[in-house]
Amino acid sequence: MRFTFIFSLLFFITSSVYAKCSFEYDFFIPTEKLNNISQMCNFLHKNIAASSQITNVLFTKEIEVPNAFALVHKKSRIILISKSFLEIHNFDPKLLAFVLGHELGHFELGHVKSDNTLSNILDSFKSGALASFGSDSSLLSSGLRFSLNSYDAKYSQSQELAADNYSYKLLLNSGFSKNDALNSLAILNRNSSSNSWARFFSTHPSTQKRIENINSK
Repeated sequence: MRFTFIFSLLFFITSSVYAKCSFEYDFFIPTEKLNNISQMCNFLHKNIAASSQITNVLFTKEIEVPNAFALVHKKSRIILISKSFLEIHNFDPKLLAFVLGHELGHFELGHVKSDNTLSNILDSFKSGALASFGSDSSLLSSGLRFSLNSYDAKYSQSQELAADNYSYKLLLNSGFSKNDALNSLAILNRNSSSNSWARFFSTHPSTQKRIENINSK
């Protein structure tokens, strides 16, 4: 009990001091859940020694299918995560840690290149439109929404596995366990046959291969 309290206290202090994650969202997220995810992301960032850049995390309902990806926009690091992806992970920071670590890995390993494909979309989000979160109406035109939902980060499968390895090491260095990584992948594995996840799985190695890779560590 005492160890848990001390760890939680250190988690709160370090995540506050090393505040490297900035969050925006266009739908309602309970404050407690958002704070827990924010603290987790900042804690992961604290253990990325080489990184001095802020990571902008955007939670959006505009991505219609479960997905998460990293990109660079006007020299800013951005991670986009769909509402459905968060929901399937129950907004649980322990389950989302491997996901965020994976996307941070793409940045730190040099996989992410500047891409103007989503420029207009990201400008729309950054214009202050997110202040209307919770609205049922879309913030985007149908054309911009199509571009967002058809976007392909185009990482190779070897890069995806490398990002998994990076995330796994980052989680261990941050006090998480192998089971936290495997539990996150297990959620993907349970949804691997769902049509709504088809695009996500088309750009990643099979989830079973990813699980075997982590189990081999």
